[in-house]
Amino acid sequence: MLVSLQVDNPASVAEISQWIRNAIQQASIPDVIANEALKAYRQLEGGAVAVRSSATAEDLPEAAFAGQQETSLNVLGEQPLLDAVRACWASLWSERAILYRARQNVDQASVKLAVILQKMVQADVAGVMFTANPVSGERDELIIDANPGLGEAVVGGLVTPDHVVISKRRKRIKEQQLGRREVVIHAKKGDGTEQTNAILEATNTPALPPQAVLQLSQLGIDIERHYVAPQDIEWAWIQDNTKVGKFSILQSRPMTALPEPLKVSGPMKMVILMLAEMWPTRPYPLDMTTFTER
Repeated sequence: MLVSLQVDNPASVAEISQWIRNAIQQASIPDVIANEALKAYRQLEGGAVAVRSSATAEDLPEAAFAGQQETSLNVLGEQPLLDAVRACWASLWSERAILYRARQNVDQASVKLAVILQKMVQADVAGVMFTANPVSGERDELIIDANPGLGEAVVGGLVTPDHVVISKRRKRIKEQQLGRREVVIHAKKGDGTEQTNAILEATNTPALPPQAVLQLSQLGIDIERHYVAPQDIEWAWIQDNTKVGKFSILQSRPMTALPEPLKVSGPMKMVILMLAEMWPTRPYPLDMTTFTER
């Protein structure tokens, strides 16, 4: 039944999604899996953890499934952990995930999902890093988006984060735009997270100091070199008494559907930098292709 899902019948997809997720929520977790999950939790000293997914259908060459499965942050306690594991499994069969797989011609019956437990990082600043420019395709540019608090605000598209472009070859900051940082997500004192919705006053202070930006970009370069492919990386930063602070790499996945670098026509090379100054915000792909050629 799942393999023959039709995208043009969203009502049936919604019903199937709800039926599967209800079945997963009502079924008991096999003892062998529950025991392994609790064993892993205790090895992490039983403190707060993040529960993340790793699905077999993620990060295909022509499709990006990132963010479609459930992530639970600041999970504290054994029963909440098992509940988060169950929610992670069920999210593989959300209506959105099923429809996207159908559009990408992915066999619904073949997908599997593993659950990852990570020690919770109570980040002061977090975000994402791309070791190639996802808009222009430029391989020498590394992109960092940063926001105060946990990275869920950036990953979930809830904020306009600080946006930094780094030259990998010269190891310097090429461009930096401060974000509005409309939402800050923090871990609650018990478990779970809380969200503060407030547009901060304009500030000239970036979320990450320049020294930290350059150290993070070097970590990105090292990770890309290790995997021999451009990477999409989630990171967290804890401020300490140094200018650099402490970074944690939460996950790294290959960048999918990365465009070829844009080819700038001869005359435009002379004026492209001046034109860039006229944009009040960084250009979108359509803006760029107006002045460039493939």
